[in-house]
Amino acid sequence: MLDIEIHGTHCGLSGVNECRRSFRWEEGAGRFVEQPNLDGVGRLAGSLLQILPVAEGDYPPVVSVALGELTAFCTVRGGDYEGGQVARSPDLDGDGRPDWIVGSEYGGCIKSASGPGAARTLLPSPGVRVVAQDAAILAVGSPVHAADVSTTPATFISITAAEDCGGYDQQGCMETPYRWDAATGRLVAGAPVRGRALQLE
Repeated sequence: MLDIEIHGTHCGLSGVNECRRSFRWEEGAGRFVEQPNLDGVGRLAGSLLQILPVAEGDYPPVVSVALGELTAFCTVRGGDYEGGQVARSPDLDGDGRPDWIVGSEYGGCIKSASGPGAARTLLPSPGVRVVAQDAAILAVGSPVHAADVSTTPATFISITAAEDCGGYDQQGCMETPYRWDAATGRLVAGAPVRGRALQLE
């Protein structure tokens, strides 16, 4: 078992907020697997913490396809895709293997400055892609997301950011949970719910 306390931003909070994570070692997989922490909280917010980083050369081919989709989304709009992240996620499709989340809230479409002194332009986000080892299982337009490992398989959560939510002293943003549906081979959306509000300690 590995129980750690990390920077609060890994829980979608401030750096001074408590953020605990717990992992168990799976010998067959050769890696640490996320599980609910000592407080029973299984929500993993933001870009997933990678205990054991994965070399780009070890990504399955479907990850490269997803990155290509995000890049193409930006290219047709006259921008470049920057800051795209690839994270190994908890098992979302119930096959006992980790899945992958391609893209994050820290990446996006950027249009270069058109002249001296001009600022770069932020274009609409291409969102994120969730892929299993051999197939895409979800594409969402919002780059903000979380995962919940208190369910089996884990639940992917798409968070709709807006000006009136998400900040301190504001209400929580709308969250859509996605659970695996074996019949369709996809993550299927549940009813959107209002997420929890942030509190600064």
